[in-house]
Amino acid sequence: MASSRIAGGASIVACLLMAAAGASVQAQAMPTETAADDAAFAQTLQQFIAAKQYDEALNWLESRPDILGRSDGFRLWVQLLAETGREDEALARLEAFLAQHPDDAVARFQLGELRYRRRHDQAAAQAYRLALAGALDPMRQRMAESRLTQLVQRKPWRAWVGAAIAPDSNFNSATDAGTIELFGLPFRLNDEARRKAGVGFQAYGGVEYTHNVSENMALRASVSGAVTDFSGRFADNARLSIQVGPEWRVAPTAVVSVQAGRSYSWFGGALYESGAGLTGEADIYGHNRRYTAAIQVEKTDDQLSGARDGWRYGLTVARTGYLSASALWRLTGSASRRDMRGNESYSQARIGVGRLFSGPLTTTLYAEMSGTHRAYDGVQTAFAKRREDDEAALELRISKRDWVIRGAQPYVSVLGVQSRSSIDLYSYSRTRVEFGFTREF
Repeated sequence: MASSRIAGGASIVACLLMAAAGASVQAQAMPTETAADDAAFAQTLQQFIAAKQYDEALNWLESRPDILGRSDGFRLWVQLLAETGREDEALARLEAFLAQHPDDAVARFQLGELRYRRRHDQAAAQAYRLALAGALDPMRQRMAESRLTQLVQRKPWRAWVGAAIAPDSNFNSATDAGTIELFGLPFRLNDEARRKAGVGFQAYGGVEYTHNVSENMALRASVSGAVTDFSGRFADNARLSIQVGPEWRVAPTAVVSVQAGRSYSWFGGALYESGAGLTGEADIYGHNRRYTAAIQVEKTDDQLSGARDGWRYGLTVARTGYLSASALWRLTGSASRRDMRGNESYSQARIGVGRLFSGPLTTTLYAEMSGTHRAYDGVQTAFAKRREDDEAALELRISKRDWVIRGAQPYVSVLGVQSRSSIDLYSYSRTRVEFGFTREF
């Protein structure tokens, strides 16, 4: 906590210097008495801050609405709100300011500092990266780059939780068709095999522990899981993942890791699949870009049918470009392979592109389009053809940035999916809406 207080004090001094510089320029066109009053005001404010009398400094600053109306005065005000324990209000006001001035890199950097103090590491890292993509001065550039390094190393424990209410038009991803052809003959589908609509509840979370072995090596262990519940228990599902392994900082801005893991999945309250395998990850970031990659090998054990036992292989890569202090784009690609003892083995490829925007009413909007192709190896005897699926999806996620409820950030997410298959039984459409929140500790 001491380091965050020191960082907060440094930010206050920087804001104060900018405010004083702005006042001296304006004073050239002011009467001598007004200039003297401003100088006395700035000197008193500086004395309060130097003595860490932040309540008095805040009250003193709020007595000058003309200074609060300036960008530098506003930033100092927000920092003093945080120093006096009103951090939620400081975050909300700063997010509201950024909604009106989305490309203010200094304000974006200050948002990173406040998030850093609250230990919201993921949000802080994104704010720093966006700030670096804007017109940030050299001193703050160095601080932001240093913070990104510190975020990887600074705390041994990290935890996150989230929950959502989700109306879903097709939560079992099933067909709308009433009849299908098997062996060339028409059959009526059981209702349980057709599309189901309803409202579900989802909760997820995890905890991670990192033990630093040396300056450039650490051991990391994590447990994460999610539960989705629908009325009647139909299509209820849950998953649990446990991972542990070493992590190396191979360069100041590059981290690689190898994790051994176990995974478990439940459907309708019963365990239906477990797995064990290895995952390798890499994270490389620069001034305004970031590259991530993950490769996975897992042996799976299906509890319902031995024919579904086998291996899963996967590769995922992503590039994120930070365009300005308010915008980014992300390109992701993945390829995976599922080998099973039976005839359900398949290969899959996915590509997605997303963009972050500043929206109205102090919101941010992330939109991502994706396409997925899945091809099965064998011919399905009942349909006398090989199954191939093509899926197009669009996801929109809206966050109200100035709403911070006990550190939690609310969001609304909308997902639309259109899937077409060479076998009509596997064609479907789906619309899902989530009203939820996320919280990092």
